[in-house]
Amino acid sequence: MNSNINETVTKLQKLFPKDQINLRYFDDDLTIEVGTSGMMNTPKLSFSTKTNQLKMSEFSSLAKIQKIIETLAEVNADV
Repeated sequence: MNSNINETVTKLQKLFPKDQINLRYFDDDLTIEVGTSGMMNTPKLSFSTKTNQLKMSEFSSLAKIQKIIETLAEVNADV
């Protein structure tokens, strides 16, 4: 599982080269957060492996959204 998380973080860093990526663990949930947006420091992207919920606070092209989903599907398959 850890190798897939590392691979996912690496791929997300390529998609979001200027943004910090945070991993939050709580009970059996892993949440991946990318960057911040706005005055409230809302993550640009947040994904929970427990709920399979993807939240995006910025507009992206469909091609970028597809790459994000494919990347997150890899980590979610092993969690």
